[in-house]
Amino acid sequence: MSLNSKILGEEIKRIRKSKRMTQSELSDGICTQATISGIESGRTFPSIDILYYLSLRLQVSMDYFFEKITFRQEQYVNETYSYAEQLVKQDNFKELLELTNFELNRTSGYKDPSLDLYLRWQRAICSYELKEATWEQCVCQLQNLLDSNHYSIKQQFMNIRIKNSMANVLANNEKYIEALSIFNEILNEEINMDGYHRMRLKVYFNLSKLYYVMEDYKKSHHYALEGIRISLKMEDLSVLGPLYVQAGQSLFRQKGNQKTVSTFYDNALFLFRLYGREDYIQVVEKLIDMLDAKCSVERN
Repeated sequence: MSLNSKILGEEIKRIRKSKRMTQSELSDGICTQATISGIESGRTFPSIDILYYLSLRLQVSMDYFFEKITFRQEQYVNETYSYAEQLVKQDNFKELLELTNFELNRTSGYKDPSLDLYLRWQRAICSYELKEATWEQCVCQLQNLLDSNHYSIKQQFMNIRIKNSMANVLANNEKYIEALSIFNEILNEEINMDGYHRMRLKVYFNLSKLYYVMEDYKKSHHYALEGIRISLKMEDLSVLGPLYVQAGQSLFRQKGNQKTVSTFYDNALFLFRLYGREDYIQVVEKLIDMLDAKCSVERN
């Protein structure tokens, strides 16, 4: 990871001031005062020999600069990821699009390839959600992000997240066969990381939802049950509530056992109340009302 001239300059200036040294005193016998001024402002990147002598005068090691600046760069990347993920959870596409445009268009500062790929993915989705791009344009942009070679596990996982988005966009625009193909492609991947296992649960939910829209309630129920089974085995509750809803809805449509349907809805309701998801609670309560109404009609 390379040093950023602006961050390096700020750190040299901070250490110099903490030692109550002037730029002239720091530069004496090493370089000119103008060079120090340029380094501290980030306009000039010091040569290795100058950086070495500056480190001696400032009484820090060369490694210090690399470790300190690397930490600050990684911290910036992590904070950007965290803020973007927060906006994703809130469906705040407008602010997320502003963030991605700012980060991708800036010409100074540290640039991280993995973060860049993540931001391009989010920008494509935001543009589609805000109707600034058609679904065809969105799918094309996402497809182009898959064209690069991904060798690390982290990058392979990003590939899968992008594919999941592509499949969802296709499904939302009635391109069901293409969406099914991509979802199944994801399930056939093998990546040994927790994030991938959680993504598989989302794919089981997406497949159940897609087959439900296609009115293939038997397959919808199958994928919901499989997702529930894996969720319980892994002790992962991230998608368990929605999976219970899908299992109940698909069984209801098949005119299955009403007591079992009710159990699925009750399980979902418990989880949504646990997490305070009022929006989901209202949906499940309406489904329970529909089930109760049907039971009442059949009893009469």
